[in-house]
Amino acid sequence: RFDENKIKRDIMDDMLQKISHRGKDHSQIDSVSSTVKIELGHRRLSIIDLSDNAVQPMSYENESLWLTFNGEIYNYIELRAELLEHGYNFRTESDTEVILVAYKHWGDKCVEHLNGMFAFALWDEINQRLFCARDHLGIKPFYFYQADKFFAFASESKALEPFHFNRLSADGLAAYLLSSYVPIDFSIFDGVKKLLPAHSMVVKPSGAIESKKYWRIKRVSEYRDSASAADVTELLEQAVLRQIRSDVPVGALLSGGVDSGMIVALASKHIDNIHTYSVGFEGAGINELKSAAAVANNYSTSHHERSLDDSEAIKFLNLALEN
Repeated sequence: RFDENKIKRDIMDDMLQKISHRGKDHSQIDSVSSTVKIELGHRRLSIIDLSDNAVQPMSYENESLWLTFNGEIYNYIELRAELLEHGYNFRTESDTEVILVAYKHWGDKCVEHLNGMFAFALWDEINQRLFCARDHLGIKPFYFYQADKFFAFASESKALEPFHFNRLSADGLAAYLLSSYVPIDFSIFDGVKKLLPAHSMVVKPSGAIESKKYWRIKRVSEYRDSASAADVTELLEQAVLRQIRSDVPVGALLSGGVDSGMIVALASKHIDNIHTYSVGFEGAGINELKSAAAVANNYSTSHHERSLDDSEAIKFLNLALEN
């Protein structure tokens, strides 16, 4: 909040409840400043470092830094090693703490060192600022509602219902009706905005908010070096290796197409008997179950498939919309 009013804990509880499906392992809200009215909340789905030490919001350096973070940092092991060489200490094995230490070392430029999918908000008590960032391609969402007296954010726009009251945005609705989707600059709810991909944002207790772009993809003309098939394979395998790092079992959705088949081929070299999952639709013109099964057989995965009829597909669609 930018005024003297307290943050209502029942609103925070309601916001976290609305995104409970995003993380069922832990729920927590913390007041993270002794001078500013700011609270951070988190719903945890445990993947990296399953211990209680890695719960969020997470603090660092005598609670001068606090973080709530959605996503995964794929190069956290490499970054952790680099930061250890700079003399920093870690109390967890989590990628969450790596973000905190990276911010301590590089400041706002920490995002330039992160390889992963992420959306996070980091409170800096010493400098009295909330530093927010979204990953390079916008894989993880970051919605926010800005008013004269407060700033609220969440991983889903429906968590911001206490502020937008389900009022539709005229521009967002028009865009959806014209193009069947809501463009990146719009939201379907009135007053709700998105932090854009490859952008960071600083929110200050005064209410001042500043956003800037920290990365852009190169134009094709800027890539001067040629790459061989071996080079591409090496890069793909490096990406897959980083993304199968986990303290819980890893599986793969397998459609039978080239992309998922390639991922399974590379992952199966490093995971014994990897589990793969495929879904087919009865009566549909396209059904890739046979192709998926062939890929699974070729790489000796533990394969699971499910065929849905129309009524089942609608039932699961409704269930997804409810969640």
